[in-house]
Amino acid sequence: MIKIYKKNHRDRELKEVGELSENCWVRVVDPTAQEIRFISEKANIPLDILEDALDESELPRIESEKDYLVIIIRIPLGEKESFFSIPLTIILTQKYLITVSIRPNDIIGSFLLGGKDFQTQNRPKFLFDVFKRTVKSYDYLIRSSAKSINKQRFRLDKLKNTDITNLVEREEILNNYISALVGNASIFNKILKGKFISLFEQEQDLIEDLLVDMRQVIELCDTNIKTIKNIREAYSTILTNNLNKVLKFLTSITIILTLPTIISSIYGMNVGLPGGGQDGVFYYIMGFTLIIMGLSYSIFVWRRWL
Repeated sequence: MIKIYKKNHRDRELKEVGELSENCWVRVVDPTAQEIRFISEKANIPLDILEDALDESELPRIESEKDYLVIIIRIPLGEKESFFSIPLTIILTQKYLITVSIRPNDIIGSFLLGGKDFQTQNRPKFLFDVFKRTVKSYDYLIRSSAKSINKQRFRLDKLKNTDITNLVEREEILNNYISALVGNASIFNKILKGKFISLFEQEQDLIEDLLVDMRQVIELCDTNIKTIKNIREAYSTILTNNLNKVLKFLTSITIILTLPTIISSIYGMNVGLPGGGQDGVFYYIMGFTLIIMGLSYSIFVWRRWL
């Protein structure tokens, strides 16, 4: 899908136009092969760059040529998506602003609402706004994840297997986010050096602030991953401890029940035994057996095995 928009300082709203014109924004989402060739020919951009933009595993990078600047960053998706982050390609040419993504997303979608300060001819500002919204989106998702993880931390004794499975999935998501954030940070650093885009002092300050925010988000993400690992280890320790208690209990009961079994087995043999012909021997044996069982039980309780 290709949509073309335009908005200048005189326009109140973002307008969709029918054809490419100078200072327009070309929004490309999940394009067909024909649409990719169209953009490549009209904007004079190599076809392989546009094809790379549609690769879900494409890593963040920046590439500059005489007629265009290509920036690929990774933006977050919701946790229920199969891919937790996807590449977003921003291409700045002398005439056009082009964004390419493999599926619709909230970050680019938010620009469709227009906004008082949004103008399609101000391409650097659009780029920095995308950076800012990307960092905020990661921050929101990771903080939401942190709240859920903390709830699990305070109910370790009530965790179920499904809870552990969810924590493992969440850890995978956070690892994916860290990988994307580190790659995005490298792009921000390269832009900050001024090799690809000429920056004013205010824009330099903005990039520096975004880098600080991104480092904080990465640290928060890393903290959440460590918390998940601690929860898993604590859960494993609790399970092992509970299993040991059950084994101690069953072993103790087995020993207590084994003692009368041994005595009854001895007196069940078809041979002459002491007291075998006397009246009341049965009651003596039962009393002796109960005393042995009670003594064994007391020892196990004293040793805290029961």
